[in-house]
Amino acid sequence: ETAPMNQVVLLVLAASNPSQKEQSCGKTMICDPAITSNATLREVAEQSAASTGHLLQMTGVHPAKVTAKGMGWAYEVDMAYSCDALFKHSMKPPERPVQWAALTLEQQQQYTLGGNVRVSNFFLHQQFNGGSTVKWEYYKMKRFDPRLDREWTTSNCVANKGYPNIHQFFCKAFERHAEEVRGKHALVIGSQRPWVETILLAYGVASITTSEYSPIEQKDRRVTVLHPSVVAAKFLAGEAPFRGGFDFAVSYSSIEHSGLGRYGDPINPSGDLEVIQMVRCMLKPDALFFLGFPSNLRFDELVWNAHRVYGPYRLPLASSGFDVVDYVHFHDRLVSDSTLSTTGKGYKRLLYPGQPMFTLRKAGNASLISG
Repeated sequence: ETAPMNQVVLLVLAASNPSQKEQSCGKTMICDPAITSNATLREVAEQSAASTGHLLQMTGVHPAKVTAKGMGWAYEVDMAYSCDALFKHSMKPPERPVQWAALTLEQQQQYTLGGNVRVSNFFLHQQFNGGSTVKWEYYKMKRFDPRLDREWTTSNCVANKGYPNIHQFFCKAFERHAEEVRGKHALVIGSQRPWVETILLAYGVASITTSEYSPIEQKDRRVTVLHPSVVAAKFLAGEAPFRGGFDFAVSYSSIEHSGLGRYGDPINPSGDLEVIQMVRCMLKPDALFFLGFPSNLRFDELVWNAHRVYGPYRLPLASSGFDVVDYVHFHDRLVSDSTLSTTGKGYKRLLYPGQPMFTLRKAGNASLISG
């Protein structure tokens, strides 16, 4: 049974509390005493209620279900929102990325869930929203594995040079849920290169709709690529399958960027959470959502403005409205021993733990608000 926010008590034992020790500020750290908060998960849940924006209202917190608990969730949350309001709010013009110091104190508090998320700096300006057209050529993806034209097996899944071996996550996840994937209509969130689409087509998915900020030129009739604002307009117009008609959804290494402004998207502390709930609004009842993003169960991290790392505080927010089914990763545990590195070069040398592929199932525990 779900408890109201003002009645939540000691959700997690001390052994589950990811207390954060004092960290020294390296070259890439933003020195903010707030990031060393020793708050309990209960306190962070309450702070999160005020940090999810006016569109998402946290209505309750409850102990994690057996599957989620076994995968590291300390608790789960319920939210109330209006699907229409989320999509209307998403229809904003492109913005230029801004430095962390340019944000208001209120915005910084929202991004860090009341000061309980580590903040490091790796600023990027990649204007994909409203940027130049990208041409998709699927044959270039097939060169990674010519067996894609043959009968599908787990071993012939297309690879992506930018994510070594990550394609195996897709293969294993899809094999586990083959009946809910093959011959279906997929929704893909965020795709600069069509490696996810190539895997889906090779696997036998009937059709794909991709939501992507960059203008995409491609010729496969099974694939439709739309700007997020067009997706929003179609949802609000009640067009099928946008209003609750997609069979399943896939997003890998995309949603963790939402709302950070890196790609010219609007600055929005709860941008990632809103996108996840918009996906939920577009899925059929009980549909699956294959979701991959950086995760570390020891602590949450905001690498401004590159990406988020989902830890014990933000992970329950990200899975709200879904049941956690399973995950695929290199290791049996999601806990990472990675620490911030100021050596080496560039993005990949920063704190960047593994990106597991979570399988979530749309649940009926979200309260929809009209309007």
